Amino acid sequence: MDKAQRAAHKADQDRIAAENEAQLARTENVQPTPTQEENDRAKLGNISADALDDKEADGSEEQAAAAEAPKAPAPAAASSSTPAKTDGKS
Repeated sequence: MDKAQRAAHKADQDRIAAENEAQLARTENVQPTPTQEENDRAKLGNISADALDDKEADGSEEQAAAAEAPKAPAPAAASSSTPAKTDGKS
């Protein structure tokens, strides 16, 4: 490579580096678009930690493993050990 080719190559590298830096600056504060459910919950002020964890699957391995994991059974309804009240009339 002669001096002219090296200079052209260096100029290309500098241009690409400047473009990359500009792109990173433009996307630095970008956030994903919220879902309709997230918008609705925000309007109602009804955002909980569970709601934040209940995101749509993005296809990541972690979410696939969590979806395949067995869920804990729902707790049984509490039964009353006291007898039902009667009005005393028979």
